[in-house]
Formats: sequence, C-alpha cells, structure tokens
Amino acid sequence: MNGGLSRNALLVPGGRICLVAMGFAGNILIVRELGPTHFGVYALCTAFIKILSGCLGDALDLAVLRRVPLYVRTDPPRAHRVFWAALWLRLATGGGTLAIAALLHGWIAEMVFGGEQGVVLLLLAAAGVLGELLVR
Repeated sequence: MNGGLSRNALLVPGGRICLVAMGFAGNILIVRELGPTHFGVYALCTAFIKILSGCLGDALDLAVLRRVPLYVRTDPPRAHRVFWAALWLRLATGGGTLAIAALLHGWIAEMVFGGEQGVVLLLLAAAGVLGELLVR
C-alpha cells in the first residue's frame, strides 16, 4: 500500500511537469514560426480562453463534484439531471460568449487588438472558450 502511494505521489506531479514542458516546447516552436508580434496576439487569445473557461468552468466542475456523488447511489436520476444541467450550462455559457463576440466583434476587436484585423481571432478565441468548456 505504501509503495503504491509513493509511486502515485511521483506520477501525478511527474505527469504535470511533462505537460508543462511540452507546452513550453510548443510555445517555443510557435514563437519561432509567428514572430514576437503575432505570438503576442496568440498569447492574448489563449489567455482569454484560459481566464474565461477557468472562471466559468471551475465553478461548474466543483458543483458537479459536490452534488453528483451524493446522489449516484441513492437517486441516480437526480445525479444524471445535475450532470446534464451542468453540461447545458457549459453549452449556454460558451455559446453566450461566442454570441457576444459575434455581436460586438467590431468594438471588442478595436478595443483589444487596435483594429478590425482581430475580428477572426476574436471569434476563434470565443469558439475556443466554448470548446474548452465542453471538453473539460
């Protein structure tokens, strides 16, 4: 038992370190290809995705993790309803983000990117928020 615990205690941080290292290596390749200016725009879009999906998705994850295990054995239909409600909330939140970006694209692109050239990136970042919320 103790050997398995120590092995898992090493595997979890080790896996996280590997993921961070792969992300760092990926960023190095991306910055070499895009150059500093375009990489800054890319970094801004990924930060937007991480901030929104983190703020919106973490709360839903916590709610599901607190509620669903309580009902899995005693009231499975209720557990399924909580799970599906969270999924629909994710879809509505991500879709709302995409709709706001689509409706206010000109104003947001001007404010964030300094011109209309960032509209496509803005819409892709909003779609990224939706995707991140649904894949979590």
